[in-house]
Amino acid sequence: AMIALCFATPALAFEQINFFDVAIDVQKDGDIIVTETLDVNAEGDQIRHGIFRDLPRYFEADGDRLPYEYHVQSIQRDGQNEPYDTSTEGNAFRIRIGDEDTLVSNGPHHYVIRYRVDNQVRNFANYDEVYWNATGNYWAFPIKRARATINLPPGAHITGARAYTGALGAQGNAYNYTANGDHHVFETTQPLQVNEG
Repeated sequence: AMIALCFATPALAFEQINFFDVAIDVQKDGDIIVTETLDVNAEGDQIRHGIFRDLPRYFEADGDRLPYEYHVQSIQRDGQNEPYDTSTEGNAFRIRIGDEDTLVSNGPHHYVIRYRVDNQVRNFANYDEVYWNATGNYWAFPIKRARATINLPPGAHITGARAYTGALGAQGNAYNYTANGDHHVFETTQPLQVNEG
């Protein structure tokens, strides 16, 4: 007997960050408050119990290693507080988000990571500078779209704005920049691949 079996194959799903939206609120004391909103698609591959957010431990300039001081304020997944812990390894300050005893369901998830970083406004003779890697370059999956909004204290006079896209150290320019008062928005114009930011 001949048997024909017809079935619909599921759409191929893969893990990625669909939208990485960062708000950087610059404080008058030189600190920044960073709120990262990530819309991710989990498929049980790299995202099983949650996600890792790797941030640099040091800024290296002129042979000096200047440490970053982080203060995690809150982390949520899908509108609920999410457990996390932090660790350090090499130049990485890692926020491990999720519960090792709980698997994250496949499909879309919404993470909000909020932290404060001490003394992030760099002072030069003729200007001050906010220099920040908005997405980081350590993701094991692509970022379809990213936006970084820098909110300055009222009345700050801008002397220049610049961003880079691509792998660490690259100077790609796949972004658009717009300014609206004290709000400065950088948005990617093409997806970021694994280890690009």
